[in-house]
Amino acid sequence: MKSQSSVSSDKYMITMTTDWASLKTDILEAIAKLLSVEDYIRAQAVCGPWQSVLKETPFKPKPHHQLPWLMLPEDSSDICRFYSFYDRKVHTKELPELCGRRCCGSSCGWMVMVDKSPDVFLLNPVTRSQIQLPPITTFPEIVGFGVSELGREEYIFRNDLGDEERRSGEFMKYCFFDKVTVVENPFPSGGYMAMGIYGDLGHLAFCREGDQRWTLVHQQDELIFFYDVVYWKGNFYAVDSAGTLVVCDLEGPVPKFRIILTPQPAIIGDKNYLVVSGDVLLLVSRRLKSCFRNVNSINCHGHDIDENVDHANSHNYNFFEDEDDDNGDDVDDKDNNNEDEDDDNGDIVDDIDYNMDDDNGDGVDDNDYNNEDEDVDNRDGVDDNEDGDNGGEVYLYKTSDFKVFEFDEEVLTWTKVTSLQNRMLFVGNNFALSLCANDFPQCKANYIYFTDDCTHGHMNYIMGASTALTAGHDLGAYDMKDGKIEPFSCCPEVTWLLWPPPFWATLSL
Repeated sequence: MKSQSSVSSDKYMITMTTDWASLKTDILEAIAKLLSVEDYIRAQAVCGPWQSVLKETPFKPKPHHQLPWLMLPEDSSDICRFYSFYDRKVHTKELPELCGRRCCGSSCGWMVMVDKSPDVFLLNPVTRSQIQLPPITTFPEIVGFGVSELGREEYIFRNDLGDEERRSGEFMKYCFFDKVTVVENPFPSGGYMAMGIYGDLGHLAFCREGDQRWTLVHQQDELIFFYDVVYWKGNFYAVDSAGTLVVCDLEGPVPKFRIILTPQPAIIGDKNYLVVSGDVLLLVSRRLKSCFRNVNSINCHGHDIDENVDHANSHNYNFFEDEDDDNGDDVDDKDNNNEDEDDDNGDIVDDIDYNMDDDNGDGVDDNDYNNEDEDVDNRDGVDDNEDGDNGGEVYLYKTSDFKVFEFDEEVLTWTKVTSLQNRMLFVGNNFALSLCANDFPQCKANYIYFTDDCTHGHMNYIMGASTALTAGHDLGAYDMKDGKIEPFSCCPEVTWLLWPPPFWATLSL
């Protein structure tokens, strides 16, 4: 028989449970606005009343209030894996719309998807809703499209010399669009707008909601191969490899761009990104170290890049690496008084899917893979002694460092930044985002989180080269203070080949 106090306690627990289920709608809606997408979805599963209220509550998280997912796609599966920095786990989600397709852009909660066919569409990875964009056959470079007798998609493409050539659907999927960025409601007319970098020469094109075709941005007399495009302060801005910055004028009879900042030699990198960070515009320049090695002589484990590159350099292989230009770089240095911040939150969450716990709970493996010396026996399934490609050379590459510059609107120049202070950046071929580390203890301040987007390395794999053993592997977290790179804890054993390449995705409902 229960005591009086025990019965009273049980009644109290029942009352508390009933109170939570009947929480006032305005209070629940206020709480929902503070949740991450993951927690918002979990909250709907608490009870029926919560689900009813939350389904009727608009949930539009701002990009700078949400950590991105690191998508780990499978080329032949309807199941997609993604890594969440919130709980530091790899999750799975049924997402057949991703199978066999490539994400060439991610913003505002939408992924821009392309495949071997001319179709282009926006995909919400949470709700799986779609919005069609104009097909790529509306570009003047695409003369024709069809399916061969072997069932393969083929395009007739007019190159920059005016010659027509056949290109496979696989090639077009990975190489026609370099990046597409989407903006919601940028103009009084409402709706969305997409701006893309496309073609062999890196030109710009855009479409608005309801458009039946893509509209080209006129190049005028300048021939600029754009690396990235971003929406900032009411306009689209684009940049090339040397830091040339342009602003787009899309409202006139002939859409065009205007150069507002000329090239600066110190900016030149293997890949440049534009990142809106608070009220400022940053240029993030990524440098690679790379070499060509005989296919039978490489150690195929990705974190041995230094060993492979050093060997290639000593034997006069084709090797190139940018040198540090701290002084005399024609770019003003901006000292941000970098402080050493302790990011150990001690909040370790056990990973029931994979054994991926890291010491600091920050989503990265604290072992610096630039200096690891681990004996690995062909974990990527490549036999180093297999004599299948005598004399063939493999293109090896790895990110060496990043340089960051801030756009000075008054004097129209790029100013070098030595520290991100309490900010952290996420960059990749389809994505660029700046977040305040104070809001996200799961990640580290003054770090750049990056994915692989080396076009040269990807091209070899896409074209089916027999020596294409490197692609998709170059990802991790770069420490702006000491220049070290830490691998993600979801990919601790990074090999030379990781395909399809992981990419970033933002969330919305």
